[in-house]
Amino acid sequence: SGALISVGIDTCGGVGGEGERPATFSASSLTTYAYKKALTPYLFEPLLPEGNRILGIVVAIDIGSTCSGYAYSLHPDPESVRTMHLIEKGYTGVKSHKIPSALLLDSRHNFHSFGYRAREFYYQLARRETRDWLFFEGFKPRVGPNSKLSHSCMVTAANGVSIPLLEVMRHCFAFFRERALSELRVLLPAGFQLRSRDIHWVLPVPSHWPVGGLDLVRRAALETGFAEQKTRLISEAEAAAAFCSAELLIGSGGGVGGGNGLWWSCQPQVVEWVRKNRQEARSLTSATSNSNDNEANRENGDEGFEGVLELIVDCGGATTNLAVQRWDRKGEYKFIAQRGMSSGSTEVDDAFAKLLNDIFDREFVFAFRSQCPLGYLELLNAFESRKQICSLSRDSAAFLNIPLPFSMISFHKEFKSYGVDQAIRDFADPEILWTSQGMLKISRERMAQLFCPTVNRILRQIGELLEAHRGIQVLLLVGGFSKSEILRHELVLAFEKKLRILIPHNPDTAILKGAVIRGWHPLNVLSHKTKYTYGLSVLRRHDPEIHPMEKRITRNGRDWCLDVFDPLVLANQELGEETRITRQFTASGGQQQDHLTVTVFRTTSEDVAARFTTDPGVVACGTVQFNLASAANAEESNRGQSTVRKANNDGAGNVAHRRMIDATFVFSSDGLRVVAQDAATQKAISADCNVDVEIDIEESPLI
Repeated sequence: SGALISVGIDTCGGVGGEGERPATFSASSLTTYAYKKALTPYLFEPLLPEGNRILGIVVAIDIGSTCSGYAYSLHPDPESVRTMHLIEKGYTGVKSHKIPSALLLDSRHNFHSFGYRAREFYYQLARRETRDWLFFEGFKPRVGPNSKLSHSCMVTAANGVSIPLLEVMRHCFAFFRERALSELRVLLPAGFQLRSRDIHWVLPVPSHWPVGGLDLVRRAALETGFAEQKTRLISEAEAAAAFCSAELLIGSGGGVGGGNGLWWSCQPQVVEWVRKNRQEARSLTSATSNSNDNEANRENGDEGFEGVLELIVDCGGATTNLAVQRWDRKGEYKFIAQRGMSSGSTEVDDAFAKLLNDIFDREFVFAFRSQCPLGYLELLNAFESRKQICSLSRDSAAFLNIPLPFSMISFHKEFKSYGVDQAIRDFADPEILWTSQGMLKISRERMAQLFCPTVNRILRQIGELLEAHRGIQVLLLVGGFSKSEILRHELVLAFEKKLRILIPHNPDTAILKGAVIRGWHPLNVLSHKTKYTYGLSVLRRHDPEIHPMEKRITRNGRDWCLDVFDPLVLANQELGEETRITRQFTASGGQQQDHLTVTVFRTTSEDVAARFTTDPGVVACGTVQFNLASAANAEESNRGQSTVRKANNDGAGNVAHRRMIDATFVFSSDGLRVVAQDAATQKAISADCNVDVEIDIEESPLI
């Protein structure tokens, strides 16, 4: 027991003894005892609604661009959702339900800490010591329209060392899994045996991420130890929609956010109007469908419009996701448009960093950041706390005070031989001043200029969606960046006359809590159907009666037909929970072949019955790359080939040097993933799937 008592909990992400530099710990070092000590005041709050029992456990983990966290629930009631417990607010002074996305590994890639603890430990290291540590902050990649993500995607640490993003994600999932389990073990009734496989895990991902990114997240979770059948990926837009729907359906006296004042709006009675509009969607839709004149709907670009259109805008640290959802006569919703972009609050931080370069000189800022990293972090945290409260309201202060760290003031004196006050005066901007109390004063108008490029991009995207879907009546704003007073002000100014604007009380928890709510309703999906026919290009024995002569080739004395379309799933095929199709491929390069690439094709319309991949209406929609085993495993595979019956897919190569790969194509609501193994040795082969698969989902009411 003495050993347990000496372990102190750090809710900012790490465990270590007091009064000494912490050693390297694994994620499993988060002990139940430590959480019980930290959560003692928390235990008096009811974990379940009164009179209810444990019906299951759902945990959502969100690895964000700037902040990460988890939420959980033991009951489908949305009011029972809790976010991860934090003792401290962090260094910014701004209350948050998450911790920074900062990961620290040692030189052998072993986990050390995550969050505030990782930041503090790393920035306190001497400069020569940082070479032995891998520090990652804001590692989640920014994905553009034509960007690609795969298992081979690399991410670079602060010391310049690059490792696979997959490895970084595994460490993050392992940390939050162990932390969530430790918290739940304390809060659950005595004697309840909790195991990771008892939990349904929900992982939200950006709506605009390519298929390869989804596959990377799924693979990282499975390699961390999450049960495949109890791990679900959902889009951030879907999670935000679930959160907003739960909030709106709950009375004004309670809700996911807890307490009163769940919604903010510049317009009166908006929440009541939205609730009433949803409830009356059935009668409104019936009236519309019975009308003989639908010209208005056609003019608005939504012919056949059924129900109420709402726009959900999720503004985060580095991404912004927009989704148009429609509530129909049955009280069901369906996404009719989704859009994402790499734009968020971190761009405002970049603009502030550029302003520092202009005021104090780029060379000085670089030296200060390199030699006094903890002081630079303190400066950014001071800016973060002012960034959220900055307002253009006339009732707000004309200037915002940003305290400059003492380390920056003294370092500037040594580096430049004159004080920061002289540098600010030389900059000669009347909207940027210096006070004798050590404050950098920035006018609210000058501060707003830092927001302009980012806010304008978001407003432009919203405007484009409103033009494309003119029936939109409500805008729901969520995400951490939606706390910004400037973003809210500009949004209201631009769209107040066109839309009813609603912002929940804790918009930064929308994705996490919405993911938990969505995780409780996996059975509300009535059907999953493929929109198109998907298949492969294969060789078949040439039959002169059905195959054209121009497709014939001869190999090893046999006639084969090229470009035969081999369907995996058909258009409008019901997938159920998932559909698995197995195919076998030949790697004819023997030990020298380190990868095998297979192209997946689809029909361009739902009614195309293709015979060949060269037929009109058939296009390539992606590739699957099998990363074959090392030469040693390949040699072992070749030695075992005599025990395996080999199917000749291409008729080429020497049988003794061929290698057979068994691949299973798994279609589900998440799209397509591929699982593969060596046919001889049964050893797993990683498959990098970058195939865009469209699934039509018919859903029942969420709540």
